[in-house]
Amino acid sequence: MRSHYPIRLFLLLQAIVPLLLGSGALLKAQQESQHDLYRQERAVRVVAPRGYLDPIWQRCSTPGGDDHTIVLHLGDSHVQAGFFTMPIREYFGRQFGLSGPGLIAPYRILGTNEPRHMRLQGRRGGYATDQITRRSYAGEGPTGIEMRSIVSRPQEVTLSTSDGVRFDRVIVFHGPNDRAFSLSGDWSDSPRRPFSLLTAGFCETDTLDLKRSVTSTKLVIPTGATFYGASLESRAPGVTVHTLGHNGATYQTYLKDHFTSSLSKLKPDLIILSLGTNDAMGRVNSSAVRASVRSLVDQLRKSCPEAKIVLSTPVMCYVSRRRGLTAPNPNVKLVSRSIVEEAKALGVGYIDTFEIFGGERGADRLVSEGLLQSDRIHLTTEGYKSLGNSIADALAKDYKRYLGSRVMIN
Repeated sequence: MRSHYPIRLFLLLQAIVPLLLGSGALLKAQQESQHDLYRQERAVRVVAPRGYLDPIWQRCSTPGGDDHTIVLHLGDSHVQAGFFTMPIREYFGRQFGLSGPGLIAPYRILGTNEPRHMRLQGRRGGYATDQITRRSYAGEGPTGIEMRSIVSRPQEVTLSTSDGVRFDRVIVFHGPNDRAFSLSGDWSDSPRRPFSLLTAGFCETDTLDLKRSVTSTKLVIPTGATFYGASLESRAPGVTVHTLGHNGATYQTYLKDHFTSSLSKLKPDLIILSLGTNDAMGRVNSSAVRASVRSLVDQLRKSCPEAKIVLSTPVMCYVSRRRGLTAPNPNVKLVSRSIVEEAKALGVGYIDTFEIFGGERGADRLVSEGLLQSDRIHLTTEGYKSLGNSIADALAKDYKRYLGSRVMIN
């Protein structure tokens, strides 16, 4: 007769794990998504060396003081508007709590779209601007956007969040020789700058603490100062999720100048790279794609040695053919395979969203389900929710694996 002890042991562990960990909230699985058309149990996972993300989960689960975990989602136009990142933010918020809205950059001053949960408003005139996707870009900030005041008076911009997430700290990224930035209103009148041996050519930070938690504040930009953006954070423990994308960006885009070095100012613990769609346009060479992936990961490792890196592959899209016809882009598969192969070689994590969304045959289904926009490249709002949920699900599954491993150790 077969023993039932293994089954009984499993049920017993299910009952006592919350008590061992001190809180049943840690075991709360991610809520079932409404956008699970492409969810595949075997495909939705982080593939990485054993225990690769364990330091992230340990940090999230045991915050101390005003310390919090920083997650950076870096990508192209799919990321820039924030719809893709939103389910990832929601997962971390449900599981661990959000510590502020995160990174806000002057997208709107440049006349382009910003992440949906953030607003940076100010006069467009009076600034010289630059962006990392321009050939001439030589900026030094962590957002890839430079906004330099060219008028003879201080200027104000409003920093706000539209999803109700509050903040009580503003970390401003600006030029190395600028006067101290300030907030217009109820805030501590002593901005803090970290001691640094770095000379001119690198951005600096001002930390401005508010006396109360808010959803909006006004930042005063000194005369002639260079503003790269700001991180809106909370002094309460939790996770801060940064959304940073640029229309048209490729892996090569983020290799420009000192961009990866400046990302160290964000102090990321986890970097999710969602690139590849623009790398799949035109003629594509898999060796060149792998070289670009390798270079970016190597630079990020050098600049942010404590950060864990997870790559996601692009989903299928279409390209224009002769006579105005469109067809699925075969290069997307080539780029996706290159990203996966290089992730394995580098020993970082990856989430194969190309396969999760149907691989080569996924394009027609994306269209029939209404998840691709009319340009056949960008996703609809529902499409981005589904894509973001696939990454959130993969992270949630890895966190549950981590919890299980902790139980076995105890």
